[in-house]
Amino acid sequence: MTINPGYERPARTSRMTRDAAVCLGRMTFGYDTALGARISRDPIAEAGGLNLYGYVGNNPVNAFDPLGLKICVSPDDQDAYDEAKKHLEGTAFEKQIQELEQSQNLYYLNTTTSADTFVYPTNTIYWNPNLGLTTPDGLNIDPSILLGHEITHANLYDQNRSAYMKTSTTEVPQYQTLEERRVITLFENPTAAKFNEGIRTDHSGSYYETISPTSTKRK
Repeated sequence: MTINPGYERPARTSRMTRDAAVCLGRMTFGYDTALGARISRDPIAEAGGLNLYGYVGNNPVNAFDPLGLKICVSPDDQDAYDEAKKHLEGTAFEKQIQELEQSQNLYYLNTTTSADTFVYPTNTIYWNPNLGLTTPDGLNIDPSILLGHEITHANLYDQNRSAYMKTSTTEVPQYQTLEERRVITLFENPTAAKFNEGIRTDHSGSYYETISPTSTKRK
């Protein structure tokens, strides 16, 4: 999973530079604007979908693929993701983020106005960068930790799908599923403790709006 590095959106297509005359030569893997498709096979083959000549999930308006390997998210989400990622350095989530970013599979990071979730059929992580969580004990968890939570789900799915399917469908008391207990106890809670934030003993809580992706302060 790669994230848009934040440079200016190109004028003609989402992968082209402003130097339109040489843009095809500068692409890692060429894209024909007339055809609306690659002029060579996707280097990750079927991992990017059955259409080997497709491009960024047929959504070049909101996504582009500078390496020709992975899909990128909208530039509008870049600052929030970078802030959260930096905040999580040195935590239990850091390795999870690194591994998913290095995956050869396509993963989408979409911001949402509702609760965070990972949807495995579409490899999509939905995250609200301004939505924190209040635990039943009345303590708060910042949005970056909730992003790390969903990325950790996605990373297990990426590395071992059968294990993810088993843990996500095995019910356990308080946490709803074994997968939620795994992520909360092994990753979320140690990170929350590092930041003196809320520790959960179940998979519950109430959402509230924060002032930033890394703050527990209410807006």
